[in-house]
Amino acid sequence: MTNIKTKPMKKITTILSAMLFAGILSAQITVTDANIGNVGQTIITAYDSTYVDLSGTSGASQTWDLTGLTAADKDTIVFEDPTGWPGINAFPGANLGVQDDSSYTYINSNSSEFTFLGTYDVSGGIADTFIFNWKWLTFPSNDGTDFTGTLSEETQSYDLSTFGIGVDSVVLTFGASYTSLIDGWGIVETPTGKWDALRQKMDFNQYLRGMQYTGGVGTPLSAAVQTLFQLDTGIVSTSSMYRWWGNDVNAAFFIAGVDTGDVFAGNQYLDVAPAGPPIGIYMTDEVPAEVSVYPNPVVRNFNIDLKTEQGRAVLRNIVGQKMAEKIIFRGNNIVDVNNLPQGIYLLDIQNQKGETIQTEKLEVVK
Repeated sequence: MTNIKTKPMKKITTILSAMLFAGILSAQITVTDANIGNVGQTIITAYDSTYVDLSGTSGASQTWDLTGLTAADKDTIVFEDPTGWPGINAFPGANLGVQDDSSYTYINSNSSEFTFLGTYDVSGGIADTFIFNWKWLTFPSNDGTDFTGTLSEETQSYDLSTFGIGVDSVVLTFGASYTSLIDGWGIVETPTGKWDALRQKMDFNQYLRGMQYTGGVGTPLSAAVQTLFQLDTGIVSTSSMYRWWGNDVNAAFFIAGVDTGDVFAGNQYLDVAPAGPPIGIYMTDEVPAEVSVYPNPVVRNFNIDLKTEQGRAVLRNIVGQKMAEKIIFRGNNIVDVNNLPQGIYLLDIQNQKGETIQTEKLEVVK
């Protein structure tokens, strides 16, 4: 069974290894596709799990100090030629790939842009294709370069004819978009040295749009419908990501990254390279969160790994109706959804005070 869908991107970031060096003079630079890594490079993960916002300020001739970061977690993977890999037909233009067990990541790198196309995962005999088309950088990049994009957009219709509110149905569109701007240049200092760099600021917005229909006539969602089903339209969440890019021979990908906001929270940077020539790119794992929910999509049941104390999981359909509720405890919790119909649901994880600390979009498939 193969499901093809889009979803907001969960956090996948990369950095390139290099030899330790210092004493670089600040200069405004240009980054081109010649400064990006290629097939055959070894990828090592380096991630600082203690979140601190070190993004600094924008502008010319800046110095960004990230020297206080530490490598709490590391991993090693390899950039490969993805020709013949499972699921590649869903990713036209893929010419770079990363394989991690039964997960395949597809990338398109060309003279005008570097784009993370998506992933193909196989779990429990079910194959899932996640399409992102997330543009990471355009070429050439220098101070002021900008672009925009859409990570995902999904539209669903819901029958409200039995609710007695004079509305036949609503059509809701969920999406995630982003904007990118090279907003500064200067020197970024990391535990591995000082680098001439451009700073990229990328803002993410998750949004909800809706229309209601009565007698075949569509109008914007009324305040009454939004209140009844607890729908917030417009931009419902935001987050920002900062990356520093260089054109040094040892910096064939971004040198450091800082994530902020509600969706991402973590920092990453260059690790000291092994002796000899630079060997590759660093890629961070997903940012650790208070709650992990998996698998998603789900067929019969899913897991909630809670890192805090006791809380509550509340599952609602897309119009706000409560479909399931469960008290959860620190550690692993299993939630059975075998009796729920196929569709998209919103999972609220609440703390002991009843405050929502995390919301996940969950897809139930049959």
